[in-house]
Amino acid sequence: MDKYLGKRLDGRYEIHELIGVGGMANVYRCTDTVDDREVAVKILKDEYLNNEEFIRRFKNESKAIAMLSHPNIVKVYDVSFGDMIQYIVMEYIDGITLKEYIDQQGIIEWKDAIHLTAQILKALQHAHECGIVHRDIKPQNIMLLQDGTIKVTDFGIARFSDKSTRTMTEQAIGSVHYIAPEQARGDATDGKTDIYSVGVMLYEMLTGKLPFDGDSAVTIALMQLQSTPKHPREINPGIPIGLEQITMKAIIATATSPQVIRLANLLETETPYPVSTTSSSLSVVASSGSGAGSATGLLSSLGTTGANFSSLSSAMMVSGFSSHSPQYLHFLATARIISPQ
Repeated sequence: MDKYLGKRLDGRYEIHELIGVGGMANVYRCTDTVDDREVAVKILKDEYLNNEEFIRRFKNESKAIAMLSHPNIVKVYDVSFGDMIQYIVMEYIDGITLKEYIDQQGIIEWKDAIHLTAQILKALQHAHECGIVHRDIKPQNIMLLQDGTIKVTDFGIARFSDKSTRTMTEQAIGSVHYIAPEQARGDATDGKTDIYSVGVMLYEMLTGKLPFDGDSAVTIALMQLQSTPKHPREINPGIPIGLEQITMKAIIATATSPQVIRLANLLETETPYPVSTTSSSLSVVASSGSGAGSATGLLSSLGTTGANFSSLSSAMMVSGFSSHSPQYLHFLATARIISPQ
């Protein structure tokens, strides 16, 4: 029997059930009796209460999220760092992890993958603009709500970009399949690190497979440095060429942090489209206006079998980009995410 179930923390948070178990903390569904709302309370495991490194990471998470305010990032409501218990009170997310969804679906429809990835990129754009690099982007840390909304969670090993020093314990933390090569080596990390991880997740959504996989962390790290993964269209021929190129660009040569903005703008226009996770796969529904100016119009312009450089750049323009805008020109001339066929 979990010792916290049925208890009330600080006379306020009634604990109902254990909903998540992590390496350093457990997460419970609770009721905030003061504000009369459901919340998630993340409690540091007892065995780490005297571990300075784990306490630092736990406090780091609350500090990082508290600095952020974005609809695609989980909110923090309260924290408590006592001698006997340390916890973070967060927004309760009634959904599943992106990893669970990928496991359920096998391969996610490319339009749905675009919609989900665009939300993740918008969250990371906000974090990077606030000077925070997540460093542990993976499907297990992405929550998917029933309406298709994405929430980025778990900023436990996030870095503040103005800090130049690292401890040995920080250097190669992360999930081996998703961390960038520079992070695996223990080198300095920045926004490029998160972009690499997003690229791996996008590859996994589009193909149902990881770009690099092996029987050990060392094997995977070597593959990242020395190998080129199969192109997504070799596994799933229905993926547009342009989307394949975006995916490969992210995991072969990581982008600079401003590319978060350009990728998000490319993958989704200002007009969002609602999705539903109640069916066996995400259902993409056009919102008001299904012409070229909407997200559906952008996706239609890409086509389902062979979007190339020209059709992608045309789609960007009809979806609200000016051919003379700095974003558009910088994307085409500098980012070179899509090369001519």
